[in-house]
Amino acid sequence: MTLMLVGTNGSTITTMDDFGIRPLGDMVLIQNDLPEEVTKGGVIIAESGRVMPQTGTVLATGPGEKLPSGERSPVMVRKGQRVLFGAQFGTVVQGHERLHIVREGAILAVKEDA
Repeated sequence: MTLMLVGTNGSTITTMDDFGIRPLGDMVLIQNDLPEEVTKGGVIIAESGRVMPQTGTVLATGPGEKLPSGERSPVMVRKGQRVLFGAQFGTVVQGHERLHIVREGAILAVKEDA
């Protein structure tokens, strides 16, 4: 599956090489969804009042946490899955305000397609 993403400067990003970021251990790279510009009732939200949602798409995962036995515990989420994550956890990637690197444990749920 190829994810078509839009960079902060409007350019199209199609591969992880475009970011130059590879998560390590149990870290997960997530692209935030865009904040809502209009409410369900039709009210336009000013840019300063928009809240970045705590949902996004998994772009890449690390190989998993290394256990004392030397084996790796596999990461439970996969590239392309939509997830709900705790916004207070993780790190925003400098220069890419919609990219977050979080530990797998900061992912609260996987959004199932209905």
